[in-house]
Amino acid sequence: MATDLKELYPDKEITLVHSRDCLMPLYHSKIHEVLKSRLEELGVKLITGTRAVFPPANLDHDDTKVVLRLTNGQELVADLVIPATGQKPNNGFINVLPTLQFKDPAYPKLFAAGDIADTGAQKAAKPGVVQAQVAARNVVAMIEGRSPVERFSVRPPGLHMSIGLKKNMKFINPNVEAGETEPTVIMRDDGKDDLGIERVWKRRGINVTDPRDYHL
Repeated sequence: MATDLKELYPDKEITLVHSRDCLMPLYHSKIHEVLKSRLEELGVKLITGTRAVFPPANLDHDDTKVVLRLTNGQELVADLVIPATGQKPNNGFINVLPTLQFKDPAYPKLFAAGDIADTGAQKAAKPGVVQAQVAARNVVAMIEGRSPVERFSVRPPGLHMSIGLKKNMKFINPNVEAGETEPTVIMRDDGKDDLGIERVWKRRGINVTDPRDYHL
């Protein structure tokens, strides 16, 4: 989001505050190097190792600047603050077997897939889709009187992310079990807006011809 905003509004000062010392710590440390370099290229200010004191007292006031205080004592004055801290469940995730059935033997006919399931995989769309397919096939197997034998296998985390309006990156952590030590990094500047998201709509039978058509 920070890269897109800077390209859309190059005269604006964009600041990204991140609580960890490195960006996206789930991934190999090289992703921090790549993203930091891209942010510097665009002129986005990066502040790491501190958190925002949230919410600011005047966040909802449209007629004044927002003063955002950080836990390191620093203060930022902004026109707009976009919180992007994510969420955590109050009581944890659902423990599942590799078949995605509940791990609790009292509930053999209940399945969990996606972000709610504690599979050991990253919380992302691609693993979620694979988990849904595994769970669906196992449900069908049980309906047909067969054992649910299909299993979900955790793969190294990866992502496809925008790093600008027309630039994007594919990043996959190394498969340590296979002896890999370096991540896969594929940089793209293919001239397509928004990662070519219109193809996802087309797969669902929706023809998108204007960016405003994305709005639901």
